[in-house]
Amino acid sequence: MSMIFIKGLHSKANLEISNLHTWFCANRLSLNPQKTKYIVFKPMYGNYNLNNLNVTINGTPLEQIGSQCNEKCTKFLDVYIDESLTWKF
Repeated sequence: MSMIFIKGLHSKANLEISNLHTWFCANRLSLNPQKTKYIVFKPMYGNYNLNNLNVTINGTPLEQIGSQCNEKCTKFLDVYIDESLTWKF
Protein backbone atom coordinates (compact mmCIF):
# COMPACT_ATOMS: atom_id res chain seq x y z
CA MET A 1 0.00 0.00 0.00
CA SER A 2 1.54 3.28 -0.99
CA MET A 3 1.52 6.37 1.20
CA ILE A 4 -0.43 8.23 -1.50
CA PHE A 5 -3.23 5.66 -1.23
CA ILE A 6 -3.21 5.87 2.57
CA LYS A 7 -3.35 9.69 2.53
CA GLY A 8 -6.23 9.50 0.03
CA LEU A 9 -8.02 7.04 2.32
CA HIS A 10 -7.49 9.39 5.26
CA SER A 11 -8.86 12.39 3.33
CA LYS A 12 -11.88 10.43 2.07
CA ALA A 13 -12.68 9.13 5.57
CA ASN A 14 -12.61 12.64 7.04
CA LEU A 15 -14.73 13.99 4.16
CA GLU A 16 -17.38 11.29 4.61
CA ILE A 17 -17.45 11.76 8.41
CA SER A 18 -17.91 15.50 7.83
CA ASN A 19 -20.80 14.77 5.44
CA LEU A 20 -22.36 12.48 8.06
CA HIS A 21 -22.01 15.15 10.74
CA THR A 22 -23.68 17.72 8.45
CA TRP A 23 -26.55 15.32 7.69
CA PHE A 24 -27.00 14.50 11.39
CA CYS A 25 -27.15 18.21 12.29
CA ALA A 26 -29.61 18.98 9.46
CA ASN A 27 -31.89 16.22 10.74
CA ARG A 28 -31.58 17.28 14.39
CA LEU A 29 -29.60 14.19 15.36
CA SER A 30 -26.30 13.96 17.19
CA LEU A 31 -23.18 11.95 16.57
CA ASN A 32 -21.18 11.52 19.79
CA PRO A 33 -17.42 11.64 19.04
CA GLN A 34 -16.61 10.11 22.45
CA LYS A 35 -18.60 6.97 21.56
CA THR A 36 -17.66 6.81 17.87
CA LYS A 37 -14.61 4.76 16.90
CA TYR A 38 -13.14 3.62 13.62
CA ILE A 39 -11.31 0.56 12.35
CA VAL A 40 -9.13 0.20 9.26
CA PHE A 41 -9.33 -3.31 7.84
CA LYS A 42 -6.02 -4.53 6.49
CA PRO A 43 -4.50 -7.78 5.23
CA MET A 44 -3.57 -10.33 7.87
CA TYR A 45 -0.03 -10.49 6.50
CA GLY A 46 1.93 -7.36 5.75
CA ASN A 47 3.50 -4.55 7.66
CA TYR A 48 1.30 -1.49 7.21
CA ASN A 49 1.34 1.42 9.63
CA LEU A 50 -2.22 2.75 9.60
CA ASN A 51 -2.33 3.84 13.22
CA ASN A 52 -1.99 7.61 12.99
CA LEU A 53 -4.70 8.56 10.52
CA ASN A 54 -6.37 11.12 12.83
CA VAL A 55 -10.01 10.80 11.75
CA THR A 56 -12.17 13.53 13.30
CA ILE A 57 -15.79 14.59 13.80
CA ASN A 58 -16.12 18.36 13.79
CA GLY A 59 -12.51 18.71 14.97
CA THR A 60 -12.74 16.03 17.67
CA PRO A 61 -10.41 13.08 17.02
CA LEU A 62 -11.94 9.60 16.99
CA GLU A 63 -10.38 6.61 18.73
CA GLN A 64 -9.02 3.90 16.45
CA ILE A 65 -9.47 0.19 17.03
CA GLY A 66 -6.55 -2.05 16.07
CA SER A 67 -3.59 -4.14 17.16
CA GLN A 68 -1.44 -1.10 17.98
CA CYS A 69 -4.28 0.75 19.77
CA ASN A 70 -5.91 0.69 23.21
CA GLU A 71 -8.77 -1.48 21.91
CA LYS A 72 -7.80 -4.49 19.80
CA CYS A 73 -11.31 -5.32 18.55
CA THR A 74 -14.91 -4.15 18.64
CA LYS A 75 -18.19 -5.93 19.24
CA PHE A 76 -20.88 -5.49 16.58
CA LEU A 77 -24.16 -7.44 16.77
CA ASP A 78 -22.58 -9.80 19.30
CA VAL A 79 -19.61 -10.58 16.99
CA TYR A 80 -16.08 -9.43 17.81
CA ILE A 81 -14.27 -7.90 14.83
CA ASP A 82 -10.58 -7.01 14.58
CA GLU A 83 -8.64 -5.15 11.88
CA SER A 84 -7.65 -8.38 10.08
CA LEU A 85 -11.13 -9.96 10.29
CA THR A 86 -9.71 -13.01 12.07
CA TRP A 87 -12.80 -13.51 14.32
CA LYS A 88 -10.57 -14.94 17.09
CA PHE A 89 -11.87 -12.93 20.03
